[in-house]
Amino acid sequence: MKKQATAPPPESEPVRRRGPGRFSKVETNRLIAAVREAKLDIAGVEVDLSGTIRVLTGKPESSEAGNPWNERLAKNAENQKRTA
Repeated sequence: MKKQATAPPPESEPVRRRGPGRFSKVETNRLIAAVREAKLDIAGVEVDLSGTIRVLTGKPESSEAGNPWNERLAKNAENQKRTA
């Protein structure tokens, strides 16, 4: 039996393959440690499908606005009194 030919994926969609695009957590941790050792602030880390790891330097975005879930949990904790 002959296998039917499948159409290649559309060009707008990246082709995902295993192998060259893989990286390990250890490599990422080493990169972050090196950036911290250089006394740079880390705003984030990006990893793309090709396996490129980018460390975004600079001040991280402020979380002063807060997480609405934290506020809600704090209110629930105040309303609930636990007895032993």
